[in-house]
Amino acid sequence: MEILISVIIPAYNEAEVIEETLDRLLAFLKDRYPAEIIVVDDGSEDRTADIVSTFTKGHPEVRLIENDRIRGKGYSVRRGVLESRGEIVTYTDADLVYGVENFEQFLRPIRGGSDMVIASRTHPESRFILHPRHLPYILMRHLIGRTFVALVRAFLGLKISDPQSGMKCLRGSVAREIFQDVRLHDYAFEVEVLYIARRRDLPIVEMPIVLRCSGERSSVRLVRDSLKNFIGLVRIVRRSWRERAR
Repeated sequence: MEILISVIIPAYNEAEVIEETLDRLLAFLKDRYPAEIIVVDDGSEDRTADIVSTFTKGHPEVRLIENDRIRGKGYSVRRGVLESRGEIVTYTDADLVYGVENFEQFLRPIRGGSDMVIASRTHPESRFILHPRHLPYILMRHLIGRTFVALVRAFLGLKISDPQSGMKCLRGSVAREIFQDVRLHDYAFEVEVLYIARRRDLPIVEMPIVLRCSGERSSVRLVRDSLKNFIGLVRIVRRSWRERAR
């Protein structure tokens, strides 16, 4: 059977939500699209891998890939993309904060000929559904994110409103070519993906989303991961300089 859509789910310590996520994805995809779901477990210390492994026995369209140790989100997404077989590849977070209801509108441009569609949390039409306890965290993350976007624009010239959004959809062949060239293993890989796409003159479509934060914990640590993002950006800038020099 030909696979139209490959959904990549990077997972680290997601035992509380991963089975519900898989159920929701399968319920959406069933009877709509021939699909595969690839969960890449990044050395989880809980039962994430065991839960997914058990789930695959009754659902052959779900695959589990296990990293030998904690490698990072970028490494996990890259590994999942390179092992995918779909005509369209999308990746999103294990808690489905971006929601399955966003999938349909992301697939439409790809099926219409676009190569890459990304979620934009700052799009004027985007909507947030928040648990009250998330408000201070979301505000701080937004302020840090705006600073990072300004740096990305200044040093790389990437005029993307939300380069760090965790949901992107690509034509399968394009995704596998881009991720073959991705070198960063942490969250900054999102910017590297866009940098590679721009270097190949691929148009990037930004779409509004509905983002649901229902009180679940976030794996993002603002200070630590912001520092890693900055270091990753420096590495991408140095790479761009070297490539221009050549």
